[in-house]
Amino acid sequence: MAPARRRARPARRDQGSMSVEMTALVWPVTVIMAVLLVGVWQLSVARLDVHTAAAAAARAASLADSPAGAVAAADQAAQEALGSAGRTCGDLAVTVDTSQFTHGGSVEVSLSCQVTTGDLIGLGGPGSVTTSATARSPIEFHRFLEGGEP
Repeated sequence: MAPARRRARPARRDQGSMSVEMTALVWPVTVIMAVLLVGVWQLSVARLDVHTAAAAAARAASLADSPAGAVAAADQAAQEALGSAGRTCGDLAVTVDTSQFTHGGSVEVSLSCQVTTGDLIGLGGPGSVTTSATARSPIEFHRFLEGGEP
């Protein structure tokens, strides 16, 4: 008679346990990478908001009747565009170039917005990032300009 075969016991598994390396190293690195990824994403959104605001400001300036009106319209349009996007600038600078404010000319608007890193990542981190954009909009030939002919 053949000897009885012993059944091999299944290997003991570590069910529900996590290695020390995973807990001590991988999770903190993963969290840091996630925070950095969110910060980079928010910075790209902030830059897009500033570019959109510059385009809106340039368009508003090109629709004004005078160079002084163009400066005021650009400033107001930039603040409204950034406000509607929910973007807060620590130091917003709006520069309007009206040197070509004539029929067929153009208006150029440059924006510079300082965003705190705390606004970008949602944590109260120190520091800030300045992002800027420039947009140009043409002035139509057939419109009335103050001091000019239609």
